[in-house]
Amino acid sequence: MQKRRIDDMGRIVIPKTLVKSLQWESGTEIVFSEKDGVLVLEKAEHFCLCCNAEENLVSLNKNIFLCRRCLRKLSDQ
Repeated sequence: MQKRRIDDMGRIVIPKTLVKSLQWESGTEIVFSEKDGVLVLEKAEHFCLCCNAEENLVSLNKNIFLCRRCLRKLSDQ
């Protein structure tokens, strides 16, 4: 177990050993949530906005993704 302090801006530093063991790299998007009073950090998983597919995604912007199948359907309309 490693301790870190929250700074005045509400930030904490994730220990490098944990980052390496989770195979997270600089720029990895992390999702923060709370479950039963415990802070949970998870690597963000991207999915299609229309069908929730997790493969063959095309990024429309930083946070919106469509799979190629749904993108084809939309472009055919």
